[in-house]
Amino acid sequence: MRTRAGAGWLLALAAAPAGAVALDTLPLIDEPPATGLRWQVEAGHDIARPLGRAIGSEREAAAIERLSLSARWPAWQAGLTLRDMTLHDGEDLHRLQGWDASLRWHLPTDASGLTRWALQAGAWGHQADRLSQATRGSLKVSGLNAQLTRFDVERPRDRQWQLDLLGQRTLPWPGLVLTAAAGLGRSEVSNAALGGTARVGGCSHDLEFGATQLIARPGEDCTQAFIISVPNRLLKFDAQRETRYRARFMHLGAALHWRQGRWQLSGGADLQHWSRPGLDDLSSVRAPVTRVLTLATRLAHDLGPDTRLSVQLRHADHRLVGEVPMLYNARTASRFATRQTQVELALAHRF
Repeated sequence: MRTRAGAGWLLALAAAPAGAVALDTLPLIDEPPATGLRWQVEAGHDIARPLGRAIGSEREAAAIERLSLSARWPAWQAGLTLRDMTLHDGEDLHRLQGWDASLRWHLPTDASGLTRWALQAGAWGHQADRLSQATRGSLKVSGLNAQLTRFDVERPRDRQWQLDLLGQRTLPWPGLVLTAAAGLGRSEVSNAALGGTARVGGCSHDLEFGATQLIARPGEDCTQAFIISVPNRLLKFDAQRETRYRARFMHLGAALHWRQGRWQLSGGADLQHWSRPGLDDLSSVRAPVTRVLTLATRLAHDLGPDTRLSVQLRHADHRLVGEVPMLYNARTASRFATRQTQVELALAHRF
């Protein structure tokens, strides 16, 4: 029986946000405004796909647009980010939406002002109307011999809640600042339905992966075909259980920032650990991905006192596992050994 090709290829598409507030690999604890409330708006665009096109490698690329709004007042900081993602996989295009929100409390600083601490609570997630992928997989089981042509995930989504402790220390070298972050959170991955299409006996059938059985209904071109029902226990896998799960995660990261005049250079790393009870121990998951290392570097230039242009590069050893959790499940675990690099160009303005 071969059923993993369709679902795995669909759900392992490359699309990841660059620099989400709750997942920022290069955090900074800014100085509070001298008076009142300050706002910042930032727009970002992922330029990895144009770069990939230039070098002749754009398969599984993504076009990501990001808009962030943050507010800062003496002891508090709030942020909201919205993302629109277009996934490119050969001739298939898919649309996803992402968001994250955070609230940060800045603890009182010591007398020297060299060390700062902050607590941050965040929530983030992704959703799509449908993810659909053409496939040539086969499904062979008692009473059913089908050639899969498409696999669909209806209204997939993930939701995460995260709590972080951030620290920052000004080093005894001009312009150098060290930051660190540690946190933990919970994740929930779900979808409304799983389906697809297949050829059975030369006729097109619509597939419905239900809670207890797989149902294949004949299409309009099949005038004499029957509805086929196969209990899940005969399939040797449970599609709903393997694509809907809850998880826990924790992370630890550090970054170094250097500022000289109008220029700022940052570099850092973040290590995530994921635990998915009930999913990682399934026999269909041969090598679950539980650790993700992300490296990031950012070069920023102040165009004016309140305007900044930056370019950021992020590289993860296991793509998407810690950034778009809904793309990871028992059908796709083996596909996440691939590394992923993202490049984002962003413009920010404070007012």
